[in-house]
Amino acid sequence: MISAFLIPMFVYLPGYFLGASLSRKGDGWAELALLRVACAAAVSTPVLVALALLGRFEVPVILGVLGVCAVVAWAFSRRGEARARPGRWDLGALGLVAGAFALYAHPAEYVLKDRDPGVYAVAAAKLARTGELLTRDPLVGAVASFHEFEHEAKHPGFYIHGVDLVVPQFFPGPFAWLGLGNLAGDIWGELYVVPVFGALAVGMAFVLGGELFGQWTGFVGAALLAVSYAQVWWARYPSSEIMTQFFVLAGLWFAARFVRGGGVGTGVLAGALLGGAMMIRVDAFLAALVIPALILHDVLLGRSPRKWVSLCVPLLLAGGGMLLYAGTVGERYLNLIRDLHVPDNVLQLSPYLLGGAFLMASAVLVLRRSWSGGYEPLLALHGRRAALLAALALLGAALWVYFVLPEPWVGLPEYWGGDGSMAGFNAYDRQVAVRMVWFLTPVVAVLGMVGFVVAAYRLDAARALFLGAVLAFGFLYVALPNVAPDLPWATRRFVSVVFPGLCLLAGYAIVEARRATSGTSFAGRCRISGRPDSSKAPST
Repeated sequence: MISAFLIPMFVYLPGYFLGASLSRKGDGWAELALLRVACAAAVSTPVLVALALLGRFEVPVILGVLGVCAVVAWAFSRRGEARARPGRWDLGALGLVAGAFALYAHPAEYVLKDRDPGVYAVAAAKLARTGELLTRDPLVGAVASFHEFEHEAKHPGFYIHGVDLVVPQFFPGPFAWLGLGNLAGDIWGELYVVPVFGALAVGMAFVLGGELFGQWTGFVGAALLAVSYAQVWWARYPSSEIMTQFFVLAGLWFAARFVRGGGVGTGVLAGALLGGAMMIRVDAFLAALVIPALILHDVLLGRSPRKWVSLCVPLLLAGGGMLLYAGTVGERYLNLIRDLHVPDNVLQLSPYLLGGAFLMASAVLVLRRSWSGGYEPLLALHGRRAALLAALALLGAALWVYFVLPEPWVGLPEYWGGDGSMAGFNAYDRQVAVRMVWFLTPVVAVLGMVGFVVAAYRLDAARALFLGAVLAFGFLYVALPNVAPDLPWATRRFVSVVFPGLCLLAGYAIVEARRATSGTSFAGRCRISGRPDSSKAPST
């Protein structure tokens, strides 16, 4: 009972102090509360992961380290003041989060077998019980010499590294958070971790949409996300997708505030949140893929890239740490990904990609010296038109993937393949867009594509970060979908970023259509809430 009270309090304390110092004029109580929650998650994640890997995942140690973090956060933010004021959107945000939690607060009790939720649940329970994520088992070492353990064998949910080191299959972030829930409330506390993250992710979708497109868009888009079938399904299972969704949406929110004039602290927290996502899923680096392009954009404009240091340092530290983990004790997991999900010819492109990146960087430096005054006028003159044409081209490709690419239903094999265990299984991959649209619903998918085209035409740095994350995840998992015949399972890879992104873009399309058909300025109503109309944001 004491742990159930102390653990959430000590997790929240660092964020309580940091969030207040990062609030800005015009923020409501909802924004301030979510700022504090996001800061708490950004600080706690690396602490929990480090303690799990060090084998010191114990309540006294966790409380002690988080207590030190709270003192440091207080020291850095004691001059900050919470500038939030009550606003008319606070009740709306509270209703979204509470309603989402009411939908998700029925965690699935059956999570065993060898599917991912069972892996997360069992490994997290073991972490809470033993205090260590990586375990040296002398019995395993004794039989390794005459058992296939020593040949990189994968067993349900774990690998054997060397001869006796038992390593969970996935990245350590989800195990740390689920294990923390187990310490606070035993197995049911563990199972409620993901529903809590799911409800908070809906809140993050609200503030991200409000920052990018206006408060009405944030509200409509977050509501569409909250009631999405795939969101409800995955928010009830102990898995990594919903946790990743929370960290990516929160990180993009902080990053949007940063590129629109936020200070160093906002940049550091944006990098820490996106870095926290990298501790949870191996593909989370895709959410930060646009940042190098924005840095190059600033360089071409003659601006100093120094402002990006605050965001990139925590991002690189987290990414480097997980790269080290994946290259050592987690190498079996990377081998599995490479063998099952990555075609060989993709890996062969790596040297060419590195060479292309080097040539691009060299070209940017040459252009900056010889053409420093011509880039900005050219972008101002043709930027919107180029972005619109690119968006329309992507829309055409999406329509082709939906209507032309899919395998006909009559040609699909039986469940789990006909004569062979995987015979014709890849035929399901070509139906990835169809499955995605069904679970998102065709109306939301169509509105999302319309919103994407409008957002691309009114592009700025903050929207570029958001659209880049959605497109990066979308491209990867349409090209390498690994779609299974059991339909809900097929949606898991789109839950983290693609589905929330399309829901927010659908909300943007709805609001823009309402504004276009209304005699009263809808943008003016958004400004009443204290938030400027972001559709007037300057284009890059």
